[in-house]
Amino acid sequence: MIYGRKQKQEGTDNIWDYVACLYPEGNIDPTKSYMFNDNQIERVYFIGFQDTEEFEFQKYLEEKLG
Repeated sequence: MIYGRKQKQEGTDNIWDYVACLYPEGNIDPTKSYMFNDNQIERVYFIGFQDTEEFEFQKYLEEKLG
């Protein structure tokens, strides 16, 4: 389950597109977080709630962070 975007990996300068955790457990342990980039996604099973604010935020991230 994705719970964050544009995450910096601790101890490095790496910035990942997404951070995820196991579902349904959730983010209960930092050692069980998984960072990955957009090009590593093969299939999307569910898209959560999206509204105007979400689309504006996506645009902002694209403009500021590429």
